[in-house]
Amino acid sequence: MTKIPRGEALRYLNARRAAPELRTQLDGVCTELEQALSPRAVWQEYPCRVETGQVSIPGAVFPGAALSAHLKGCSALLLFAATLGTEADRLTRMEGLRAAARGAMAHAAGAAMIEQFCDDMQSEIAAAYEARGLYLRPRFSPGYGDLPLQCQRDFFRLLDLPKRLGLSLNEYDMMAPSKSITAVIGISDRPGKSFRSCIRCAKTGCPFRKELPNETVS
Repeated sequence: MTKIPRGEALRYLNARRAAPELRTQLDGVCTELEQALSPRAVWQEYPCRVETGQVSIPGAVFPGAALSAHLKGCSALLLFAATLGTEADRLTRMEGLRAAARGAMAHAAGAAMIEQFCDDMQSEIAAAYEARGLYLRPRFSPGYGDLPLQCQRDFFRLLDLPKRLGLSLNEYDMMAPSKSITAVIGISDRPGKSFRSCIRCAKTGCPFRKELPNETVS
């Protein structure tokens, strides 16, 4: 079971200094999601060619100077996808019908949960690669930096996400279920930036920027 970091959920709510009553409510919502949801993930390794302004793998080319800089020195990468499933969206809707505040809590808890699940999965994958003397770069998702959101289509095609994870993609390249993530993960023979924190992210003005390790709420 993926444990939802309560401090991260509070961060998504922009309520790090929340009153005890709100923390107690949030803890109840988080516990409900933890017990009800079973996140899933798939990934596949591909050799890659990193050039200025683009990264190519067999069957796809990902444009973007930010991604190519991020993957500099990598000769392979993982295409990774994860989801909390349709039940997460259903529970969020149900909580919203009970009270708008609980709906917001469920939304924040789900966002924290999918990120934590991805971190947990990447830690497991990284351990296997590190045993071979290889290291993983931080996740880089379509829609971040100058990597177009349309690249979601390559993930869906190459990883067969509708069949393997039950995901769908709308005309605006947004995924359903909503608590789903796709990402490129570089593989290098040299250690790089930790993928366990966004502290190093260049978007220093981001309101969701992590400043401290994940908190827990008692």
